[in-house]
Amino acid sequence: DNPTKFLRFKRVIGAPLPGRDAIPGHEKRQGKNLPCFTKSPRSGKTPAMDSYRIVERGGQRDILGEGLLWSPRDNAVYWTDILAPALNRLSLTDGGVTRWEMPDYIGWVIERRDRPGFIAGFRSGFAELELDPLRVRHLAAPEPELLDNRLNDAKADRSGRIWAGTMSMA
Repeated sequence: DNPTKFLRFKRVIGAPLPGRDAIPGHEKRQGKNLPCFTKSPRSGKTPAMDSYRIVERGGQRDILGEGLLWSPRDNAVYWTDILAPALNRLSLTDGGVTRWEMPDYIGWVIERRDRPGFIAGFRSGFAELELDPLRVRHLAAPEPELLDNRLNDAKADRSGRIWAGTMSMA
């Protein structure tokens, strides 16, 4: 009766994180690069948000904002408004916010490695997504027999495989 179902989900405890040994706040433990928390040199406290910014969007509000993605390629932050459905982008270059209406509930986007665009998780399944101009190309429906399910959240591993979860809309 659990409404959440994971597809290709694998948890690896203590797996090395590529390049993390060179990042301050991380250290080697027992031969593995694991995240660790250190005190902030500024405040002397363990990790806390010292500052934040609220992004005003001219009265626009998300119904259910999730699926945050930072894009170094675009110097932007993307997030979904699952129930609108829409994809939003905050440009870190100029501070502008852009919103694209989507044809179906959208849970997440993952940047393509070798070309522009994204792989996206819609209610209908996996799709290629390009934004300018808007183009959605269906790839696969993981659970076509479960009409009330949608793709909820996903991440790509270092090999480029996408690990996604589904959930019931009921």
